[in-house]
Amino acid sequence: LPNLTKLNLSNNPGLSGPVPPALLLLPHLSLSGCKLCLPEEVDGLQGVASLRLARQGLVGRLPDTWTRLLALTELDVSHNQLEGPV
Repeated sequence: LPNLTKLNLSNNPGLSGPVPPALLLLPHLSLSGCKLCLPEEVDGLQGVASLRLARQGLVGRLPDTWTRLLALTELDVSHNQLEGPV
């Protein structure tokens, strides 16, 4: 699917494990309500403009490396257990 720019896998709690690297190349990715694991290193996420991770079971702080996501214009991390500065 070479022309795919948006993928919504939201509300699929049966999806688990690491996010396949090819999906991290998409500009718009919605993984809300899944149990997929994102890499802490964001080098593969450089082109992501919209990332939705609501109800993802995230706990603690977002990795400091996420400040390097320069293309990111929309981030939804609602309904998680995050803490610390934004």
